[in-house]
Amino acid sequence: MAYFSITGLDNNIALQLQNKQLHTDVMTHGSGLLDAWTSLSFRKEPDDIVGKIVWWAGLFSQLIISSFTFPAAIAAFLMEESAQSQGMGAYLLYISKDWGTYIPYIKRYMTSLETFISIVKGLAAVNPTAGGACLIYLDSARVSASGMFQAALIQLQREAKSLGITMTEDSDPIDIIAQIEIAHAEKAAQAIQDAQTYGTLRIASTPSNALIYLDGTATGLETPETFKKLVEGPHEVSVAKYNTKTGKTDVFSATIQVKAGQKREVTLHITTGVVDDITNPGDVDEEETPQLPDFIKTTVTCAKMIDGDTFETTTGERIRILGMDAPETGQPIADQAKTFMEGKLVDHKVDIKIQTHVPIDAYGRTLAIVTYRDENVAVSSIANGLAKAFIGNDARYDPTRYLEAEKLAKERKLGIWDPATPPIVWRP
Repeated sequence: MAYFSITGLDNNIALQLQNKQLHTDVMTHGSGLLDAWTSLSFRKEPDDIVGKIVWWAGLFSQLIISSFTFPAAIAAFLMEESAQSQGMGAYLLYISKDWGTYIPYIKRYMTSLETFISIVKGLAAVNPTAGGACLIYLDSARVSASGMFQAALIQLQREAKSLGITMTEDSDPIDIIAQIEIAHAEKAAQAIQDAQTYGTLRIASTPSNALIYLDGTATGLETPETFKKLVEGPHEVSVAKYNTKTGKTDVFSATIQVKAGQKREVTLHITTGVVDDITNPGDVDEEETPQLPDFIKTTVTCAKMIDGDTFETTTGERIRILGMDAPETGQPIADQAKTFMEGKLVDHKVDIKIQTHVPIDAYGRTLAIVTYRDENVAVSSIANGLAKAFIGNDARYDPTRYLEAEKLAKERKLGIWDPATPPIVWRP
């Protein structure tokens, strides 16, 4: 019974320590222990001589035991509290992602845990209850600290990899942090240098969707488009747009000054030959006025070919490919044209650009430019003599590639242009 009374009192003292309520000295608690043990173990001193001997022996044995267990419980508890405080600090550093501070801290914390565990194991031999309870917490803290440390390493390695830093399995995390800091510093310095060297130019046009040539080179892009990291100074900008009224391609060129660290936005009016610098005060920003683009871009999946220039999507929509006209079913070359397109499109996701001014033809088919993996399938079919170029009077796309492909097929006498091919009746 004395042992259990000591354990209960030790736990009570530990609880008081945890709540910061222990302000009396050890002697006062020792006096309280003596009174409590006396009342718990022996209600009163026995009258007989044997009882007195046993009573006093029990009293002194408990006092002797307390001289070992009481300090051991306090020491074990203080080390548990210290580990708990360090663990909270480690957790706060972990969620703040301050790896430069966290990694050295968590390593010191894990070392402290191992030291505490070794000491508390010795104290647990004196007071198994208090020491054992502290050991359970310390071991749990060790597992948590190890998990947080490994998680931090994974995040460090990911960041280092994104910055192009080479690592090995044995790389020290402190070294990784240092390399990351150097990489970020170099990146910041490069950004400053770029701001002092390069500028940004956004090119728009009227009409829009015009081909862009920058410094004499075809970019393959259409207006509006933004070009970053242009060297400071003058740049020759040309935009080209097919004119359906004249049947020719209108081209307008201008020299645009780019300043380092600044973004300039210009609009080139192709037919009038005027450049608007919309970043200047007083100019009208073209983007402030909502305008319907010439084409709407999307992606569909081709389920089957109807013929050489029309296919059906997995949703049941029928797409009529712009820029070409393939022979109708039953006409010469019709089967070859269909087979050619099946190899290009069926069961594939393809990119389409739908005309906004005339999105649907008289047969209810969606009118669109079709590409698969950046290949204009209409141009490919025309170049192989499986279709002829067909540019509508209301077309807003550049017909040059289609007409050049047709010219090439004619010269090579391919498909429908082969003299041996029977005459084809084209649908009006």
